[in-house]
Amino acid sequence: MKCVYYRHKRFPSQTFNAVKNLALFCCLVSMLGISFSCTPDEEITACKAVDQLWIQQSCYDPTKGLTLTASGFGKGSDGLVWSVYVSKDTTINDVNFLKLRTAGLESIIVPDSILSDNPIIHVQVDTNCKGVEMHSIYFSFLRRQINNCTTWVEQRI
Repeated sequence: MKCVYYRHKRFPSQTFNAVKNLALFCCLVSMLGISFSCTPDEEITACKAVDQLWIQQSCYDPTKGLTLTASGFGKGSDGLVWSVYVSKDTTINDVNFLKLRTAGLESIIVPDSILSDNPIIHVQVDTNCKGVEMHSIYFSFLRRQINNCTTWVEQRI
């Protein structure tokens, strides 16, 4: 008994069509993958840098620390990174740096141990928008003593 093998011969035009169809299929699959991995524009624009920083309005109580609250950063934030700088005078000769990382907290409390000898505080808040850091402006506050009440007032730089 003899086995006979037949080989299918492809013509060059059939091979070209097969390669062309495979390339088209790969392009379509990659485009679908990209469209599903991209975030809609409204999600990106909803998350933005902090545009306002609020400080407690009542008399400062050293036992409670200084409460700072960020606002205006929209929806979709993955967290805030607070950079706090304190200074003993209005020059930049003596600036100490403190970085506080928080996970989605709108407020932080700066303890009096940091503020006690430092009448000036500078704060920048970074918003994590789906892996993109959005930086706020620097907010500065100056400690003032009025009668028996110590307050912190915003100082424009």
